[in-house]
Amino acid sequence: MGKNSVNVYYDDKHDILVIKLKEDRATDTIELAEDVFAIINGKGEIIEIEIWRAKELIATAMADKIAEKVKTLIKEKA
Repeated sequence: MGKNSVNVYYDDKHDILVIKLKEDRATDTIELAEDVFAIINGKGEIIEIEIWRAKELIATAMADKIAEKVKTLIKEKA
């Protein structure tokens, strides 16, 4: 992984989406939201983000955005 590259991969067996921001040793994990975690290095930098139950969380977020947009379009046409 290059200095400024981001690596994204999906663990299908465990349904975890991993966004690797930086290659470094993890020293801590912070829960950002339910089943969303930031992996931290010794300098306090986020080096990785993990989204557990990724299919459910991402699909729900996308469905909410689509529903919001449809409601807005319906209101505009009314």
